[in-house]
Amino acid sequence: MGNVALAGGNTLRAERAYRRSLELRRNIGDREGMANSYNNLGVVADRKRDRAEAVNLYRRSLSLHRSFGSLRGIAGAAQNLGEALLRAGDARAAAEAVRESAEAWRSLGDREHLAMGLVVLSRALDRAGEPEGAAKAREEAGEAARSSGSAAARSSALAARADALVREKRGREALALLDGATVDGLPPEVEAEVRLVSLGALLDGSGDAARVDAALAAARESVERAIRAGGDPDLEVRLRIARGRRAEVAGDRPAAAAAFREAAAAASEEARASDALLLEALQGVARN
Repeated sequence: MGNVALAGGNTLRAERAYRRSLELRRNIGDREGMANSYNNLGVVADRKRDRAEAVNLYRRSLSLHRSFGSLRGIAGAAQNLGEALLRAGDARAAAEAVRESAEAWRSLGDREHLAMGLVVLSRALDRAGEPEGAAKAREEAGEAARSSGSAAARSSALAARADALVREKRGREALALLDGATVDGLPPEVEAEVRLVSLGALLDGSGDAARVDAALAAARESVERAIRAGGDPDLEVRLRIARGRRAEVAGDRPAAAAAFREAAAAASEEARASDALLLEALQGVARN
């Protein structure tokens, strides 16, 4: 019942169901069931933007899974913990958690989840100031995604590589790379990531105004879906920065300044976004 409620966006009903399940599992001594319930409650906390509680619940789930040696449980809980820590702004702790998850996925031979985890690891290492480690994680993510046969893993890995190219001002190469990515049927956060990276490449001068505007509209819709599903708040900050850049290119400095101010405010909220995004937003404000 909790999963059905969560899929329908009813976090209150989902939380009640998961807490009832946790109590039942505790009463009968079902430690694996308790671990799964803690993980599910962590997902609810993530959806509610309660980052500290999500981290706490994922840690409890991970601790229990470790205690009885469930590799799949360790892999899932550690990856969820890493993503939650990254959203909370603790990049180094996030990288440590995702490394544990990746080792478990490797042992299980699960190439799809390994690829997705390595993409998260590359983001964490980028934010932690370890570009070489991030590049290595992106490379391994690509290899794992190709061998997995998963469209979601492949698109996520391609988006990670393309994003690195955009940051190096190689927008055309990034767009060429993203020609191999699909957005149909992807998880909301992966779709939003692909669309934002593509938009960033176009804003670097690799697309005409009509194409940029179409990409901006598509990115806005996908980011909204991802945020509703509990996605990384950085997605919203990046969308606002993109809106500022689009207005800037069009010569509308007041609109650009307003968008960059919104991005800076969002990035500053509970220190939830990376320092690089906050700096980019503030630089946009200063330019306009």
